[in-house]
Amino acid sequence: MSMTPEQMLEASVARQRQKFEERDRLQRACRAATDRVVRVWIDALEAVDADGAPDWGSRIKASALLAGYGYGRPAQAITGMDGGPVQITLDDQRARLASLRERYPELLRMQGHDTDRHDDA
Repeated sequence: MSMTPEQMLEASVARQRQKFEERDRLQRACRAATDRVVRVWIDALEAVDADGAPDWGSRIKASALLAGYGYGRPAQAITGMDGGPVQITLDDQRARLASLRERYPELLRMQGHDTDRHDDA
């Protein structure tokens, strides 16, 4: 039995609500553990291996985590192939859609797909 568009929308909204609730619970748990996590990272700055020698790998990871979360990570530029701005054209999207249709023809047979309208709309 297939779902009506209204049922599909309700199901989608319910899934989104559940995701938000799960994310909220996780964020609360992370906030509650923040002091312990920071203490572990600070302790790791002095990490030693089994022989008592400095464990530089652990120390560097702890340093990077503390700096990254404490000061924020540096911004990363998102650029196009030539280093300029990213540009997406309608032709690019139509070509991608045509490629997907060719690769996955079963998607065209899914219930509710309007076979008379492709990317002309």
